Amino acid sequence: MNRGLRNSARCVGAVAVASWFGWVSACGGAEESSFPNASAGSAGSAGLGGADGGDPDVAQGGGGSAGATAGGSGGQGGSGGQGGSAGQGGSAGQGGASGQGGSAGQGGVAGQAGSAGAGGSPGLVPAIGTEFWAVDLPNERPNPTTSTPASQMPWGVLVMNPGAQPAAIKIEQNNAPVGQAPNLVTTTTVTVAAHGAEKVSLPTREVTGWTPATQDPPGPPMTFLSSNAFRITSDQPVSVVQLNTLENYFSSDGALLLPAASLGGLYTILGFPTSNPVAIGPPMASIPDHASITIVGTAAGTSVKVTAGAPIVGNGGSIANTPKGGVINATLGAFDVLNLASDGLPGDLTGTIVEANHPVAVFTSAERGALPAGLTPPTPPGFSDTCCTEHVEEQVRKESISGTSFVIAHSAWRSDGGFHEPDMLRFMALSSAAQITTNLPAPLDSFTLQPGEVRDTWTIGDAVVSSTAPIALGQLFASKGYTTKGLGDPSFTLLPPVSDHRKDYVFFVPDGWTENHISISSPSGNGIQLDGAGLPSTCDKSDAGTIGTVAYEAIRCPLSAGKHTLLGAMPMAVLVHGYAVASAWSYAVAGM
Repeated sequence: MNRGLRNSARCVGAVAVASWFGWVSACGGAEESSFPNASAGSAGSAGLGGADGGDPDVAQGGGGSAGATAGGSGGQGGSGGQGGSAGQGGSAGQGGASGQGGSAGQGGVAGQAGSAGAGGSPGLVPAIGTEFWAVDLPNERPNPTTSTPASQMPWGVLVMNPGAQPAAIKIEQNNAPVGQAPNLVTTTTVTVAAHGAEKVSLPTREVTGWTPATQDPPGPPMTFLSSNAFRITSDQPVSVVQLNTLENYFSSDGALLLPAASLGGLYTILGFPTSNPVAIGPPMASIPDHASITIVGTAAGTSVKVTAGAPIVGNGGSIANTPKGGVINATLGAFDVLNLASDGLPGDLTGTIVEANHPVAVFTSAERGALPAGLTPPTPPGFSDTCCTEHVEEQVRKESISGTSFVIAHSAWRSDGGFHEPDMLRFMALSSAAQITTNLPAPLDSFTLQPGEVRDTWTIGDAVVSSTAPIALGQLFASKGYTTKGLGDPSFTLLPPVSDHRKDYVFFVPDGWTENHISISSPSGNGIQLDGAGLPSTCDKSDAGTIGTVAYEAIRCPLSAGKHTLLGAMPMAVLVHGYAVASAWSYAVAGM
């Protein structure tokens, strides 16, 4: 696929645009990078100034980078932030990593890195906290086969309490226009019992400029600035997942929300192409649809700089149509939401870089996507149907909590008769080049990615991945036509690295789905207990591979709807997912 890359823009494969009527393929040749510092003699960009240096991912006020070759002059520096304070080291139990010191602002003093403790469990829990930001991401718009578009169906959150005390939850929205003093209204209060979970419906708040009066086609602006975020606060540490749609519908997905303490100011986006970035005409005249990057402000006076990894459509006003490599600048306050939508081919904003001087929450989504998106995996007996498309969404990790080691458990099988449908894997290097080693077949057993570069593949099994530098790794489900049962559809999860694996999980499975499952990535012989008992005989296990000296296995188990707990002797990862006819959802569970 033709990706927008930070320093190396190349065609990884054909851009396959899925439609109800077949596949459209397009692929451009290699392109010169249009990002700053890429060409000889160009000046480095100025830093975003003024932020404290305690978070190494918040853009600092240091001097701009020099040009990539001789003759490049340094950019003018922003104003200096304070030096970062020392990071705290995670304990040296399996998966525990030492904390990293904060970066120095100009004139500041760098924080000292925390050292690893001996024994015990990892310290940092990046996905459990007391403040979260949720947003009603763009979903599929009017469809002549349905009375209500998915974008107008109820959405909401799952709140899970892993602690021993009840958690009092408050959800707020801002009713003031962008740029005015916040006018906060509490939409929901709920108490989540100790070791409990609650499902909460939230009101529709479009971030695309859509209103009930919008004619579609041509549809809403899509690129749009609003103040339509929701803030979720708790008096106890919890984890939160947003589901869009909240109930079983033809276009759904889930996203694990990251707490305020895990937000930052530097993100490289791993997304997925929307199915129809160009119009295909009747009978689905509302197409084209879009991929989006959605940026949520958490503090007043937040300066945001976005370097486009692919063309971004303008809003007809303050934001112009922006080509690949172009820059969009905006100022956000708390609750403000900047939605940036793709413009035509390739319909994939992967490789876009988001920088901010205060922490922001960043989401990636597509109104609807289809898989295997130009790859050629095995197909089931009698295969003739590439249907269907599905909404996908995820919250993006800041770079400093991305990882270098991953264990991939294939999603629960949707086929019988000995056929195994594919999962798709998307690898992307972040700020540094990465040498990646896997136990996938050659040539995917070892390959190198430059910053922002993407590699796509498929697998019908499990896998382990190690990298010399932090990467983003996405797992996506195939469209239902690639299964023998005709269940499920695409869903997108950014996988947690091994450093985020935990021993103790509380999670919730929504009702109304044909099948629900968990996929567990665990060290072998972990003594796992599901809901206080050993794993049932309905689970299946397979060897995933070895990282270092640790042998991992993948475990897939069917589940009933409702609250569940999972406990192991050693850290593991859990992916929860559900299937219905032409629909699916998934999310990575946050553990303790």
